[in-house]
Amino acid sequence: MSKININPIYANKSDFFMDVLYFISCFLKLKFKIICKYLFIYLTAIIHINELYNIIKPCFSMDKFLKIQLLLLVLVFSNCTQKSSSKRGTVTEVEKVIPKANIEELEMEVNNGGFNQYFINSSGQNCYETLKALKKNGKVKTAKLLENAINIINPNHIPEKEFVEKLRKNEVEELYDEKIDAELNKLDTEFYKYANGSLTEQ
Repeated sequence: MSKININPIYANKSDFFMDVLYFISCFLKLKFKIICKYLFIYLTAIIHINELYNIIKPCFSMDKFLKIQLLLLVLVFSNCTQKSSSKRGTVTEVEKVIPKANIEELEMEVNNGGFNQYFINSSGQNCYETLKALKKNGKVKTAKLLENAINIINPNHIPEKEFVEKLRKNEVEELYDEKIDAELNKLDTEFYKYANGSLTEQ
């Protein structure tokens, strides 16, 4: 039995086996359904290429034919890997923007640049959850200030989730209105009085 000659495609055997290991790792990382889907595409393409090769083989070398098959295999698995990675990336992005209560963040932002800064920064996405936490902790007066601030920049009373999304995309035009900024400044002054005392103590 003659040995398989891999030299027309690879400079040495180590390169060949490194690619084999790479493809195996792709199999291990990807879901079974995705693998089957792209493997089916690859096998279907190979069948058609084989049929084509039988027609054009008088003017087409076997070396080039094998290279085309290898290139096709690489493209199939690369595409498969990219799709899987992009899906994981999307999930991570969604998880990052889930609003959560953060009273310390509110205090830090307002003391540093007022309610305007609080809402412009990513911290503003937590405003509704933070409002609930303030009420739960008995910080009624501070909660009222935050609630008033939300109503000022959300005069049309857009639903909570929709408004948080607008904050995330920096699409709340009211935050760049001078009159509204003046109203927020009044709330800043009241906030600095700490009518409820320490915000972090329950």
